[in-house]
Amino acid sequence: MQPLDYRLVASILVAVMLSACGGIGTQPATALPPALAPAAARNAPAGGGLSPLIYVSDVAANTLTFYAYSNGKQRGSISSGLSGPQGVCSDASGNVFVANTNDSNVIEYAHGAKTSSQTLQLTGELPAACATSATGILAVANICSSPSCDAGNVAFFAGESGSPTSVTCPNLFRYYFLGYDKKGDLFVDGQNPSGQFSLCEIAKGSSKGKAIRLDKAPAFPGGVQWDGTDLAVQDQGAAVIDRYKIHGTSGKLEGTVTLSGTTSGAFYLTSKKQVLAFVGAELGFFHYPEGGNPTKKLALKGLVDPLGFTISPSKTL
Repeated sequence: MQPLDYRLVASILVAVMLSACGGIGTQPATALPPALAPAAARNAPAGGGLSPLIYVSDVAANTLTFYAYSNGKQRGSISSGLSGPQGVCSDASGNVFVANTNDSNVIEYAHGAKTSSQTLQLTGELPAACATSATGILAVANICSSPSCDAGNVAFFAGESGSPTSVTCPNLFRYYFLGYDKKGDLFVDGQNPSGQFSLCEIAKGSSKGKAIRLDKAPAFPGGVQWDGTDLAVQDQGAAVIDRYKIHGTSGKLEGTVTLSGTTSGAFYLTSKKQVLAFVGAELGFFHYPEGGNPTKKLALKGLVDPLGFTISPSKTL
């Protein structure tokens, strides 16, 4: 889940200025289809026996903090090596990935660990969000490429490691949020060159994306997640989640979920009946797809400006 919002603009501008001064590489990634190597190739531990943790990125404090899912008690906080962290995602084995925007990389942490297990370097792009597939592919939405913030792309890491391959969409210039469906197809939202909301699908194993035309598009891109039946897309311009039925290259609005008081572009579907989203500095639990007021809230201490979050180990709907 994946998690930039209106505050993204300031973070991206900082990253662009840093890249112009510090010389982040601008070598383009190769446009090749991602291999379908499983995450098990890295001997990742099984996630079934792990206690669920909530991981939250704080773009203002440059931290990644994690909490017990049961009661919100803080279990650890990481600051070393983080600069402008935004989107956060996890896999079924409990490995957690954070899009470390200003340093043009993605950092991985094992479940509950405070030191990184690997750093995945990008080739000059500015990562904003990430998602993992059931077959062990890490997808990273790069909002743009430094130093002048040219068009972005999606970087794929087969086996959640190694060097990335990149795929672009014909209708996207800025790449914001992304999420996999149960078949392994990836959906990514963002903006076209004119700044209008756009949605793209990258089919499993494909080397190019295809534009998805929506009958009623969100005002501003937000989080993207498969809810088991439909594609859930957060509209940050209206603070709601829109549910779309996808058919080929078109999407029909099936319903709108209002999450009262939400303040971030990130959300997380824990099941077909529950969605989590931030309400200020508190994490709210909402009925899905009914929405409305949160049924409960967790006060997560130590946060300044929470932006992205995920649950580790992840659940696939």
